[in-house]
Amino acid sequence: MPIIAGHALVLSLPFANGTPCNYKRPFLVIENYNNSSLDLLNVSSIRGKERKLLFPSNERINNFNPPLDAPSFIKMDELYTIDYFEDLHKSIYKRRSPIDSSELSRLVNEYTKYSAQNPVTQVRYIETTVRQRNSL
Repeated sequence: MPIIAGHALVLSLPFANGTPCNYKRPFLVIENYNNSSLDLLNVSSIRGKERKLLFPSNERINNFNPPLDAPSFIKMDELYTIDYFEDLHKSIYKRRSPIDSSELSRLVNEYTKYSAQNPVTQVRYIETTVRQRNSL
């Protein structure tokens, strides 16, 4: 199954500040660059973190299901770019369809506006790193 913008991937990647992360968490694919790399935004569930919705760097996902199970938000102050490779499709969250296209467009637009006016930490992980950290 090809990965497209709107899919949620569940991956273990270091946090953008370099702190290790030893568990898998969801990322929203916002761009697929001709199957060479993907841009991802970290997704977090709202439960217990409602106050974080007040931060300008966080944007609520209004139409979250599919692919997510619970009300969630994206973190727009960190952009993850990873190499695209064939086995990466195994990380699609519960093999679910991508997020609604109009909701994806809205979220990408919000990210674009945010990143034009605010610093965004950008990190890149090569295929070897993603494979090792995720047993792919």
